[in-house]
Amino acid sequence: DRADAGAADGHSGEWGLMGNPIYRRSLKTMSDGPFVEDWEFQTLMGVSRDEMRLIHDNWEEPPSDETLSVVRDALNNLIGYPHGRMAEVEEMISATKAEMITALSSVPGLDLR
Repeated sequence: DRADAGAADGHSGEWGLMGNPIYRRSLKTMSDGPFVEDWEFQTLMGVSRDEMRLIHDNWEEPPSDETLSVVRDALNNLIGYPHGRMAEVEEMISATKAEMITALSSVPGLDLR
């Protein structure tokens, strides 16, 4: 539901420090979706599917450095991994690829300049 998508800039507001629900949705989409094979998931993400689900389910504000790292990895792989299913990703996250890129560039501690 896009009604709760909030501002696409990922800054603080009613959603807390991480601001944008795209961050949590990326964790859910990556951990539950068919976008990365099980055998390579932990190598690409740095955590297992179950660990990613725990981070999603136990979200804390402010997010830890580990959470920020996992969010960056999830968004990077949902946007850039050659899974060929971007329309499905956009539907699951309720955001366009452009909105995900904006959210990624706004993750605290990540400077893309």
